[in-house]
Amino acid sequence: MKVWHIFSRAIDNFGDVAISLRLSYQLSTQDHCAVILYTEFNKTLQRFFPNLDITSNVFVSELIEVRNIDYVFDDIGIPTYIINVFNIGIPQNYLKKITQQTKYIIYEYLSAEQWVNNFHLKPSINANKKLDQIFFFPGFTENTGGLLIEEVLPRKTGNNLNFFIDKNTFKGLNFSMYAYSNTNLDGFLTIIDDLSLNAKIYISEVMLQFQNISLDRGKQVIVYPFIAFDGYDQLLSVCDINFVRGEDSLVRAIISGKPFIWQPYIQESETHLVKLDAFVEFYFSELKKPLFKIIQSIFNQWAGGRLSSDSLIAFVKNIDEFNQYYHNRSKILRAQKTAVNNLMEYC
Repeated sequence: MKVWHIFSRAIDNFGDVAISLRLSYQLSTQDHCAVILYTEFNKTLQRFFPNLDITSNVFVSELIEVRNIDYVFDDIGIPTYIINVFNIGIPQNYLKKITQQTKYIIYEYLSAEQWVNNFHLKPSINANKKLDQIFFFPGFTENTGGLLIEEVLPRKTGNNLNFFIDKNTFKGLNFSMYAYSNTNLDGFLTIIDDLSLNAKIYISEVMLQFQNISLDRGKQVIVYPFIAFDGYDQLLSVCDINFVRGEDSLVRAIISGKPFIWQPYIQESETHLVKLDAFVEFYFSELKKPLFKIIQSIFNQWAGGRLSSDSLIAFVKNIDEFNQYYHNRSKILRAQKTAVNNLMEYC
């Protein structure tokens, strides 16, 4: 049986470990192989595995084995392939135990920038001569590694979320909100109030660790507990407008086919804005010019954690046309090869 070793660290957000977990689960399911994930044993990982003892070094779930990346294992076994998610530093004590030629895949960040098409699957030299190193770039075109989505999307089972979204009795707009700490969340809620929008805003409790907001807004704000994978995917599918952040949430929003507004992870020298512009230019290239300008404006504002009432009004006013566009774009991207299928094909 093939054995995949995947390396990841929870840098500072849930998306880092979520991507490595999704990758691990999908490889295990689609490739019918053994997957061992090396990552940090901390409270972030414990959110995904409530039974995890963070003082231990090995945790076995239904589909994968998880090992503490900072523990020195005497026996690592013989991996068929190694994946390094986001090119982190793999412990030298592990690398020294690799004694045969092994394909070593650096799984890079998702980007719509054009240069990605030319660097996908390009080989690179590694100081360890036993590692045959290549760069794998997930992306939005057929010249990249594709998106990290399931080969078959899970069947939607209705409103069984523990905070329950009732679309039958509530006829307003449902917003899901997942944003970075630089976001003026209270300002956004004030805009909703000032515009007298009939809306419910579903906010992850994760955000309230760094946000001070007024929760005396009746039933307008619903704070939901941490939900992983299927629960979050379902939330996006039943909301009318999704505010998402980072890489993993962006891909899940695309899969949902619902209108979304994306906030990229903030980088030095405003590199994230280059990534944002590239995504907007690619994803919304077929929008009519007036609608494209609305998207361009609201995405750039939200990247800075702010939003004007004019931008939100314009977005909501054209929600029917946006709905159709987002649905069609989702359908096109879901028809392409997935990241896991491309990994399996390369290996």
